[in-house]
Amino acid sequence: GQITFPENFDEEGLRELFNDDPWTYWSQYFNNPHKAQSSDMAMYEFKKCWLDYEHNEPIITLPGSQEKVYVADCDVVQCVDPAASEKRRDFKTSRSAHVILAIDTLGRKFFIGGHADYAKIETVWDWISRGIRIFGRYIRMTGVEQQGAFKLLGPLFRSWERDNNISAHIRSVQTNGDKDARIRSYLQAPLDRGEMYAVDGIREHLQQELDTFPGSKRKDVLDAAAMALQVGIRPSQPKRLSRLKKRIRQQKETNSSVTGY
Repeated sequence: GQITFPENFDEEGLRELFNDDPWTYWSQYFNNPHKAQSSDMAMYEFKKCWLDYEHNEPIITLPGSQEKVYVADCDVVQCVDPAASEKRRDFKTSRSAHVILAIDTLGRKFFIGGHADYAKIETVWDWISRGIRIFGRYIRMTGVEQQGAFKLLGPLFRSWERDNNISAHIRSVQTNGDKDARIRSYLQAPLDRGEMYAVDGIREHLQQELDTFPGSKRKDVLDAAAMALQVGIRPSQPKRLSRLKKRIRQQKETNSSVTGY
C-alpha cells in the first residue's frame, strides 16, 4: 500500500520502526495487533557482568559478589555473522554481528565482547582481530557459518591472518534448520536457568533483540550468540589447572627414574 501522510511518516522511518519495534509498527500504525507477534522471550534477561584485570589477567566479576571468574579458566570462542554473506543482502541492508563467549566450569555463559553494525567486511575483520589482540591467548576458535559466510569469507579471512601475522583459528560452523528455532534451542534453556551474562555494549544488543524475538527482523546478534553456544564447551576443570597438571605429567615423563630429575 501507499503511505497516507508521507509528510508525517516516510518510508525509511517506518522501515526503521519495523526493525526496532515491530509491536508498535503493527499494532499502532497498522491497527493489526495479531500480526505484532509480541516476544515470547522478553521475560528473560542477560545478567550483567564486568570485565576487569588482575595482574594483566582478564577476570569476570559479578554484581554483588566477590567471586572472580578467570577467563584463562574458561573455554573461549568468538563467532561472526557477516551480513555481506547473506543472499541478496549487503552491509547497507543488513547488520553484521560478532560475539565473544566464555564458558566456565559451572556452565555459566559470559558474553565478554562483541559488536553489531551495518559494517563492511573489513570492519568485521577488525572486530575479529581486535578480539584476538585482547583474548588471543584464550580464544580456542573463531566460528563463521559454513553454509554461506565461510565459503565466501573463509579464504579471505585466512589470507588476512597471514598478512597480519595473527592466528584467529578460523573454523566453519555447520548450522542447520530454521534460524528462529536454532536461536530458541540454544538460548532459551540457559536463559531459563539464569546462566547467561553479558558485559555492557554487547548486552544491550542481545537484550534488544531478545525483547522483540521472534517478531523483529533483527536477530543477527542472537544468531551469532547461538553459534557461539553451539561450539562452546563447558570445561570439566579450570583450564589453568589442566595446563598445570599437563606440565607436571610431562616433567615426570622426562625425569630420570634414577636421579628423579
